[in-house]
Amino acid sequence: MKYLLVTLGIVLVVGGGVALAYHYRSPAPDNGGVACTMEAKICPDGSVVGRTGPKCEFAECPAYSPPASTTPPVSKSEEGSVLGRITLGPTCPIERNPPDPNCAPRPYQTYVNIINLSNSKVVKTIKSDSNGQFSTNLSVGSYRLDALGAQVYPRCSPVEVKIIANKNTVSDISCDTGIR
Repeated sequence: MKYLLVTLGIVLVVGGGVALAYHYRSPAPDNGGVACTMEAKICPDGSVVGRTGPKCEFAECPAYSPPASTTPPVSKSEEGSVLGRITLGPTCPIERNPPDPNCAPRPYQTYVNIINLSNSKVVKTIKSDSNGQFSTNLSVGSYRLDALGAQVYPRCSPVEVKIIANKNTVSDISCDTGIR
């Protein structure tokens, strides 16, 4: 009889604890019974946002204003230009030979910091368009183009360019998506 009472007491204590935990549990968020996918969107400043809300839209990207240019004005004869395209790749987990056209690198819209190699200062920040295209005029000199990716991926390879007066310098930037 003693064992029966002890067992019954343990069952009552455990049952009471479960009932209290169930009663005081925090309610699950109600988003209309919709489970959003784990996709992410890369924002122009390099941060990443996920899907949210009842319709699983991407969250708003944080506001980003590029740093002001510190390049003094120069005469047009001391300028050249740099132009190019930023692409993301690979876009498919398995690359095939011959390549699948659906897996071709995709254009990447982001900001590009232009750093003067003589003093390591950002002289200008520009934005590529929806086709990944960018262009700007620069003073004659050597520069590094740093496309702004996210904290982890995409990782964009910096590119060094030399600007020559009255010449167009073409330089493309490749960004690694991390897809393997």
